[in-house]
Amino acid sequence: MKKLLLAFLIGCSSDVSIIQRPDEKVQDSGTDVVVDATDSAQQDDSTNNQSDTNSQNPDHDLVVGFVEYSFVQASCPVCFGLASEITTTQFARFHEPTGANHYAWVPREDETCRQYYDAPVNSLNVDVGNNVILVAGSFNLPMNKSYDNTGVIYSGMVQNTDSGYVRDAFYNIQVDGVSVTDDQLQSLHGFDYIEPYTMLYTDPSYAYQAPISKTSNSFSWGQYGDSSSFMTVQISVYSWDGASYYGTVICRGPDTGQMIVPGSWFTSYPSGSLTSIHFIRHRTKEVYSDSLQGIIQTHVWWEVIGTGYIQ
Repeated sequence: MKKLLLAFLIGCSSDVSIIQRPDEKVQDSGTDVVVDATDSAQQDDSTNNQSDTNSQNPDHDLVVGFVEYSFVQASCPVCFGLASEITTTQFARFHEPTGANHYAWVPREDETCRQYYDAPVNSLNVDVGNNVILVAGSFNLPMNKSYDNTGVIYSGMVQNTDSGYVRDAFYNIQVDGVSVTDDQLQSLHGFDYIEPYTMLYTDPSYAYQAPISKTSNSFSWGQYGDSSSFMTVQISVYSWDGASYYGTVICRGPDTGQMIVPGSWFTSYPSGSLTSIHFIRHRTKEVYSDSLQGIIQTHVWWEVIGTGYIQ
């Protein structure tokens, strides 16, 4: 569930670029995808972080699939060894029924902040057809069947342009041209601005200027989301030369334009350590599938990746 990338957004509605020179302020809007640096550890099989739950068929209340749609923007692609500023992808996986939770890596609402840990769902994958397609009117996002270490998966074509992402659209999930649920998932929109804007410097010689304080850290953004979206700020810490990874703190809050990340989470890290800052808008939803006899968890996110340092 990890992600990494950002980009120059080409005029779409009122969206503006978050790409910035050191002497400018940041503005952008956008799309969403994937990134992250993490350490694996625990697994939480509880069903939290869900914005919708299934009440249609209590006999089929287990999770049988997962669909994600992401847009990631990296302010300084070279800093992360990336070829492009923008990456947008789609992914789907279907499996044997399970009580596990594909959202378990995201803090619950009552957790606020914690150390990041990976939380894979280990159920046996199921082959449901040749392709999975997200359809919004005349626009569609096909995902073709392939394989990874979990078995059969469905992956969309990686796109590196802003034009490949349709904002605030409602998508049906189809398998081989047939809808598998009456419900829909909705794409997101990006940000007009992000503060601190110093995290968005694009030139490697000016990157890593946003201070992460050991007392308190304030992040703000606009435009805001709605009651179906929420935010996480994920800060990964590395040695001063980037050679060693120390850990990741992830904090969750409502999508209301501001979040405070307590500095106490960073007191154990050496001052001068480098950080990647992952600013992510999420929308999670559970949809019931009668044909698959269970719940499909869906996750849409828009991520901006910036740079900083431990003050």
